[in-house]
Amino acid sequence: MTWSAYPLYRLGGWLVCRVPERWDQALLSVVSVVAAAVMGRRRRMVARHLERVGGRPLRGAERRRAVRASFQSYGRYWLDTFRLAELDPEDLDARVDASGVVPVLDEALGAGRGVVLVTAHFGSWDLGGAWLAGRGYPLIAVVERLRSQRLLEWFVELRGRHGMAVVVRGPGARDRLAAALARNEVAVLVCDRDLGGRGVGVEFFGERTTLPSGPAWLARTCDAPLVPVAIYHVGGGTHRGVALPAIPVQHTDDERDDVAVTTQRLAGALEVLVGAAPEQWHLMVPNWPSDTD
Repeated sequence: MTWSAYPLYRLGGWLVCRVPERWDQALLSVVSVVAAAVMGRRRRMVARHLERVGGRPLRGAERRRAVRASFQSYGRYWLDTFRLAELDPEDLDARVDASGVVPVLDEALGAGRGVVLVTAHFGSWDLGGAWLAGRGYPLIAVVERLRSQRLLEWFVELRGRHGMAVVVRGPGARDRLAAALARNEVAVLVCDRDLGGRGVGVEFFGERTTLPSGPAWLARTCDAPLVPVAIYHVGGGTHRGVALPAIPVQHTDDERDDVAVTTQRLAGALEVLVGAAPEQWHLMVPNWPSDTD
């Protein structure tokens, strides 16, 4: 991000909120074709990740359709995020059905130690978080630090309108999350990319890479349930939230091994969630060592 990112994003948000939603699909179809054509490196990386998830090569028209669907899904995420500024709880109820998440979340919160809710760069996750916060769940989400402070503040304010607290990734973040869990709140972490490069080695979609250690460490340290979730676009402007059963968190005298074992279990859960709709996984950058070969 550069200094120019903030006004461009604000302009995009202003324009999106003034475009009738019935035009969304046509708009996404055009934008996805253009974006896939001009963003060659990202196009190739998307195809590579889709092949990993599917376990087979993609060729010709099939490859083009799959990549275009991924770009459409990413465009859908931004449309939903920009429109979030003008949505009220009733609007969210009309767009999101995360009722499948509620029983799993309620059971986990029943232990009184909070919940570590883990997901991927997948679907319109901000809508899902806003829906849960609107139902009274106290959410605190970790976000990446951006180069543009004004843009970061805008994203924080946007989520705050819907009751989501935000902690910026960096020093002190783990302490704030631990304090939230002690209050029986829900800590939300997007954990399919090892941004710091100091993560845990895992087998992920058949290839060795690293994932962040934070979710497993936090769940182990705070004795909190570790629950994987995702939100899927299911047609039109509607979305469905899904939660898997809580991941068993290993507790022994060896913290490093416990975190490694639990993170591998987390990788397996992410494989299930992503595998259900690979085109909705917004991963357009290298995520495995071989991606940079």
